[in-house]
Amino acid sequence: MFRANRKPSFVLAPAIVLIGLYSATAALCANITFAFTSGFQSGIFPTETDSGSFGGSARLSRVIRETRLASDRFVLLDTGDHFAGRIYSLFKGEPELELLNLDRYDAMLLGGEELAMGEDLLDGWAHRAGFAPVLTNFVAPPQCKLCRHVLPYAIFERGGMKIGVFGMVPADLSARARPAGIVDIEDDLLSVAETVVDELSKKCEVIVMLSQLDIERNIEIAGEVGAIDLIIASEWHSYADEPIVLNNGVDMTVLVGCAEGGRARLGVLFTSWDDSGGMTEFQWSPVLIDGKIPPDQKAFDIVESISNRIPPKRFVRTLDSPLDAREDILASGESNLGNLVCDAIISAYPQVEIALIPAGSFFGDRVLPAGILFDTDIREVFPYNERVAIVELRGDELMRVLDESANRMGLRQNGFFQVSGLTLAMDTSSAGEGRLAEVGFRGAQLDLSARFVVATTDFVASGGFGYTEFAGRPFDLGRPIAETVIDYLSDGLGTPDFEDRIKVLP
Repeated sequence: MFRANRKPSFVLAPAIVLIGLYSATAALCANITFAFTSGFQSGIFPTETDSGSFGGSARLSRVIRETRLASDRFVLLDTGDHFAGRIYSLFKGEPELELLNLDRYDAMLLGGEELAMGEDLLDGWAHRAGFAPVLTNFVAPPQCKLCRHVLPYAIFERGGMKIGVFGMVPADLSARARPAGIVDIEDDLLSVAETVVDELSKKCEVIVMLSQLDIERNIEIAGEVGAIDLIIASEWHSYADEPIVLNNGVDMTVLVGCAEGGRARLGVLFTSWDDSGGMTEFQWSPVLIDGKIPPDQKAFDIVESISNRIPPKRFVRTLDSPLDAREDILASGESNLGNLVCDAIISAYPQVEIALIPAGSFFGDRVLPAGILFDTDIREVFPYNERVAIVELRGDELMRVLDESANRMGLRQNGFFQVSGLTLAMDTSSAGEGRLAEVGFRGAQLDLSARFVVATTDFVASGGFGYTEFAGRPFDLGRPIAETVIDYLSDGLGTPDFEDRIKVLP
C-alpha cells in the first residue's frame, strides 16, 4: 500500500478479482467485508415500479444482517444524504436514525442533506447516533455545536487490523446544497485529503474515503494521495456498476465504487489483505434489494409504526399531463412543474412581478404522472418546508442573480432558477460563466435601473446556494411553498405547460 508522500500517475485498469500487489506466496492476514449504502434519502418504504418492488428499510436490514453473519470482519458505511423527502419533513430524521442504529452502521458521511437539518437538529441527531458521523473538509465557526460530535475521521479495529474512514464533500457544496449558516467547506480538497491520510497512515493498515465528490475528482484524489485503499462514492452517473481499479503501471492500489441504484442496492465488497495492509483480492458483489428478500422483523416493526403516524393524503386535482420534477431537467432548462410553481407564487402574491425558484428546492428526481394528484405528491417534491420570501431588487442586481443562475446550469441539486415573469436565453456554447445571453421582462429587455418585486425561497433570500446578492437584504416571509402550490392547484388554476421561458441556444 502506498503512503501519502508517494504520488503515482494512475491509469484505469479493468476491475478484476485478483490484485497484483504482492506475490502469490504472501500470507493473508484478514478478510474484510465492506458494505455500504449510497443515496438512501429516507427510502424507508419500498419503491413500487412496473418492474417490481425495490428497496425498503426492512429488506435492507435483512440483507445487512445476513451479510454480517456470513463475514469474518464486517464494516458498514453510508455516503450521506440519508435524510430527505416527506418522511424527513414529517419526522426530522428520527426513524432513519433508529434504523441506522438498528443496523449497526460504523460510520456515515455528513452530506448536504444532513447539513441542511440545521445546527441544533443535527447536533442532537449526531449525539444519539450509534455510529461515527464523519466530515473531514469542513471549517466550523466559533462555538459550533457540531464539533462536539462530528469527527474528521474514525478508526475501527477488525481482527487486529485497523481501518481508518474519513469523508469529503464538494468544495462548492453551498452552491449545490443547503448548509448555509452551519459550516464552511474547505475548498483545497487535495491538501485536506493529504493531511488526514498522512495521519491515518501512521495509525491504520486500511484507509477508506467516503465521498460526495464527482467521479473525476475522486480519481484525482486517488492519484495524488496514494495511501487510500478504497473510495466509496455517492453518485455514479457515467460508469458501470463495477468498481474502477486504478493502476500505476505496476501495482493496482485503489478501488473507486458506488452502491449503484441508491436505495435499491446494498454495496458489498469482499476483500483480503496481507500482513502489511495490502489488498490481495477483492470481489465486488452489490445486492439488489427486491421483493424476493423477506423483511427483517425488527426493522419492519419500526417501519410499520412510522406508516401508522403518517397523515392521510388528500385529493388535490386530476392532471391532464405529467409534471416533470427530474433533476437534470430542473437544473438545465425549463420544467413545466417549475413554471407551475413560479406561477402559483405570483398568483398568491399579486405584488410579486418575478418568481425565482431554484432546482435544489425540488426533491425526488421523478415525473409526477398524469391522473390523480394528492397533496402528498406536492409535499414530497418540497420536503424542506421552505417558505416564499419577497424581496426588492434593482435591475442590475437582478441581472447579477440571473447571471449566477445561468452559470449553475447543468449542476445537480443546485441554484439554477425556474422562473415566472421573465424570459431567458442561455448560450450553451459558453462554458461556465457568461451563459446568460438575454433577459426579457414584459416583452422588453430588462431595465437595469428599474426596481422589481421578486419572490424566491427563504433559503435563497438568506444567501443560500451561494446567492450573496440576497444575503443581508430584508425580505417579507410568506407561506410554505408546498401549501401555496397545493392551494393553487386545488382552485383549478394553472396549466402545466412549456412556454419557452428558458430558451437554450445551441
